[in-house]
Amino acid sequence: MLVRVVVASLDLGAAIDRWSLALTLLTMIALLGTAACSCAWVPERWMLAAWASAAAAGMFQRWFAARTALDSALFRHWLECHDKAVTATDGTQAKLAAIDFALADSGLRSTPSKPRSLKQRTQGALGLLRRQVALLLFQFVVLLAATLGAALH
Repeated sequence: MLVRVVVASLDLGAAIDRWSLALTLLTMIALLGTAACSCAWVPERWMLAAWASAAAAGMFQRWFAARTALDSALFRHWLECHDKAVTATDGTQAKLAAIDFALADSGLRSTPSKPRSLKQRTQGALGLLRRQVALLLFQFVVLLAATLGAALH
């Protein structure tokens, strides 16, 4: 049941990614528009810094979104192949170690010194999702502050 909850949670990463992408594109349009425009209004440095940091957060969020999507696919495959109660005696650790070695063989992970448990894997995957949410919130707050600051200035 734990893996089902994790897969459902990780699937939210795609929606988070879409919202972040929209904010990143708006930020990039603002930055490029400011650079290309010779308007009378020139944004202050703090506003440009806010836009740039929001765009950078969006790019980092894309990295976490890709990792979250990979974990979601791996856990979904795990559910399809091993949809039963996980016990310590059913060879689960060997199957989990095989995943680590497959990721290492493909260059997506360093060779593990010891295999991680299913609980450790789910905690790590949910940590990636939390980072995604944090970066989206950062983007939103920074852009809101820049917008309000521009309106009040």
